[in-house]
Amino acid sequence: YRVFEKKYFVDVPKGYDCIKCCGRYQPDVNKCKLVGSGVVVPTGKTVYDETLEDKTNFDI
Repeated sequence: YRVFEKKYFVDVPKGYDCIKCCGRYQPDVNKCKLVGSGVVVPTGKTVYDETLEDKTNFDI
């Protein structure tokens, strides 16, 4: 599913709920990691952060 938070979003595969910025959710630290803009996403997945002017993709 996709989660929007201010100016960025992350795409996360079904089955993961470990997404959030500012600590509102408690992710499983064994499955997730912190990248750009304080977004927590599953490891092994790609994060697209549209706050970056160059539209960089983060390959986790």
